[in-house]
Amino acid sequence: MKSKIVILISFMLLFGSCSSVKMYSDQKADVDYSEFNSYQIEYENNIGGVNQYMNELNKNRFDNSLNNLLTSRGMTNSTTDPDILIKVVTDMSTQTNYNTTHSNFGMMGRRSIYGGRISSDTREYDTNIGHITISLHDPQSKELLWYTTVEKELSREERILRKK
Repeated sequence: MKSKIVILISFMLLFGSCSSVKMYSDQKADVDYSEFNSYQIEYENNIGGVNQYMNELNKNRFDNSLNNLLTSRGMTNSTTDPDILIKVVTDMSTQTNYNTTHSNFGMMGRRSIYGGRISSDTREYDTNIGHITISLHDPQSKELLWYTTVEKELSREERILRKK
């Protein structure tokens, strides 16, 4: 239970100012989280040893936040024999959106006997959606115990930063 609360608090700290964040979560019902005293954090989706969606500064902030919260709950970071394995996966997807506008020029509406002009304009644009998934696993059996996924539409500035 400690880990679950700590993970939720760290998400609130990381994304507290974002109003358009979506969060999905699920857990295995018969797990007693108070039994876990040590943890290890692993990052996935690495290309050449560097995570393609989380830069080193954000990874360090995330690690520090998570380590501070778990340590304050009495847990220790253990790379040799952890009680719980915390996996962090970052990803980005593209969502295609359409915006259609209609305009009507003329007298007496669009079916007027006096004529007029009707036009429609449909524009397509892509939106990048960032995802962070945190999952808790049993280190021996690799069984999934709990997970949460957070999604956020990236702003124009965030998209520009990702391209560099």
